[in-house]
Amino acid sequence: ANIGGMGTPIGTPPNAIAIGGLQKAGFDITFGEWMGFSVPIMLIALLLTWVLLLVFFKPKTQSLRIRIEIKRKMDSRGRFIIVVMVGTILAWLLQPLWKDAVPGLTTAIIALIPGVLFLAGKILDKDDFNSLGWNILFIMGGGLSLGVAMSVSGLNSYLVGLISLEGLPFLVTLAIFGVIAAVMTTFISNTATASLLIPIVIGFTSRGYEMLPFVAPLAVMVSLSSSASMALPVSTPPNAIAYGSGELRVKDMARSGIVITLFCIVIILALNFLVGLVLG
Repeated sequence: ANIGGMGTPIGTPPNAIAIGGLQKAGFDITFGEWMGFSVPIMLIALLLTWVLLLVFFKPKTQSLRIRIEIKRKMDSRGRFIIVVMVGTILAWLLQPLWKDAVPGLTTAIIALIPGVLFLAGKILDKDDFNSLGWNILFIMGGGLSLGVAMSVSGLNSYLVGLISLEGLPFLVTLAIFGVIAAVMTTFISNTATASLLIPIVIGFTSRGYEMLPFVAPLAVMVSLSSSASMALPVSTPPNAIAYGSGELRVKDMARSGIVITLFCIVIILALNFLVGLVLG
């Protein structure tokens, strides 16, 4: 669940915080552009995680039988939901084709369309609306607000001024921020980590034009590294849910989680490096 969240802008709050912060700084990343970079990372990390888990926890059985019973056939409501879902995904992916012709049709506006259609079509009602995870949405909004506040107050520029990266290769700088994000999000939520670090990264734009091409990769590095936290139950909600099953001990999660997190950082670095070579 942690790794899968890297794949799309809506997969996990740090992605949305990174994209929102970069838009404020003048970098517009579309749904498809994010996926073009992050989906390969997600797939490689998933494959590697599968191998590592088989090494750490050798299975005692050779096969599993899972039987899923379909309780009822799909009705018109189900077909309507699928059409809206597919249409929304296509609208996100094809956004670059019409973003110049219809500049107001942003990723956020497209995301509102299913909500409007489902409420208008009575697929959802006010009880469903009230049961949404508003706490998560407010956390995301708080993260974006924190970024704006740090920028307006000049705090991010001040903090960036305290960081000396002169003479360091950019790949080393990426690695430093990736490790910082991974360590922080081990002990606090990945959303809080992204909310704190991404405004600081975007503050590098104040250091001069030469830093501009590097701000987007740094923000993406922080975002994806924040989702690579596997070591402790408190790191992310999926970790806490898995630990809450009673089948895992903290040391089980830490033993495999730390290794997986390190490998994820290496994968993100490698893809950043390759994209940098391709784009010059």
